[in-house]
Amino acid sequence: MSAKQLITNTFPKNMGGADSVFRVLSGPALIALPLVNLVSWPGWSTSAITVFGLLGAITGLRSRCSVYYLLGVSTRRDG
Repeated sequence: MSAKQLITNTFPKNMGGADSVFRVLSGPALIALPLVNLVSWPGWSTSAITVFGLLGAITGLRSRCSVYYLLGVSTRRDG
C-alpha cells in the first residue's frame, strides 16, 4: 500500500462491474434527490448528499475506491 498511489488515485482498479454500475447509477440519483424537494432538507444534509453522490459516481466511473484500497478489499474479478 502506497500513500503516493492513494493520494494520486493511481492504485489498481479494485471495483467489480456490479459495484461500479451501482455507484454510477446511484450517484446521480443522490445528487438529484435534494433537487426534487419532496422533503424539507436542512442545508448541511443537502451538501452531504451531493458530496456522497459525486464520490459514488466518480469512484464508479474510475472503478477505484480509496476506502477499499485502504482496507485491502477488492470486488474486481481478475481474469
